[in-house]
Amino acid sequence: MKLNKILICTLIMIWGSIAITAQSKSSDLEIFNHSFQLGGTRSSEKQFFIYNTEVKSFNSDGTIAGKDNYILYLKYTPAEKTGEAFYECSRFEVRTNDTITKTIPSLAGWNYHLIPEGTGQDKNYQVFGIDHKKFENLVDQNHISFPPEKMYLIYNSFIDFHGFCNVFAEANDGQKGIQDLHKIGDKVVHYSSHSKPPVNLGTSIKDGSYFENGEVTLELMGLSKVNEKETAIIHYDAGESSFKMIMEPMPNITINTFGRSHYFGDIFIDLNTEWVQKVTMAEIVISKTKLPFPPNEINSVIERNCRILNVSKMVYEKQIK
Repeated sequence: MKLNKILICTLIMIWGSIAITAQSKSSDLEIFNHSFQLGGTRSSEKQFFIYNTEVKSFNSDGTIAGKDNYILYLKYTPAEKTGEAFYECSRFEVRTNDTITKTIPSLAGWNYHLIPEGTGQDKNYQVFGIDHKKFENLVDQNHISFPPEKMYLIYNSFIDFHGFCNVFAEANDGQKGIQDLHKIGDKVVHYSSHSKPPVNLGTSIKDGSYFENGEVTLELMGLSKVNEKETAIIHYDAGESSFKMIMEPMPNITINTFGRSHYFGDIFIDLNTEWVQKVTMAEIVISKTKLPFPPNEINSVIERNCRILNVSKMVYEKQIK
């Protein structure tokens, strides 16, 4: 009799455990039915970002020919503090092969107002309203000039930052974007697909230069935790993109570069504040440069890996020192 009671109690415990486990699994799976509202108004707080772009070039045998890192320290001050929101570059570093670090004094402390994304360019056809003049004749702390291709990559750090954190991560009324992703697995063709922004810059990269996106898609992949905050993971993929750059390094010398690019990565957005907490990007760039002198053509392969981190004020100030 006592044995039967023990057996019955054991069976009840086992079935209870199975029921709790099944209920727990069912509760976990509810996340796939949850509806998210992304792309809303961001909280009005200062934000601090560190953006590192690693650029590796390769020899024809696949070995690495060189590596540069472009590191942007950028902070955001909301309108409530100043009357108009603005971004400020606290420091910009260029590191070559992990051994030489150069800084750009003219960019330290420079601030700018981002134009509404819907317009794309200002009256001078400058993307996001970022002033091209700031990137003319850039020199390092030793007053040594940067070559045109590095000058462009310095400028492009700002363009990329706002492309990821504003174009992809914010809603644009009336156009397909992040606000159309409601459930895990949702995917949308972004309104920036097949856009063709100009990439001319100063006197060295001429009008007619452009970057053309392929079919850009956004997909809500799931949830994660970054900076102790619950974040949505948005995967983006720009498809087959192409570009053309017309450079004039000296009078009457024109160099044309044509190529293709494929970039993709993930954006982690705080579900409570709507602020980007992290961005990753990988890009492969294949190009051909035509020269008006021997060797006449140069083929190149470049790999870019980018990472944006939203950090605390304390970490930010420690890094720029």
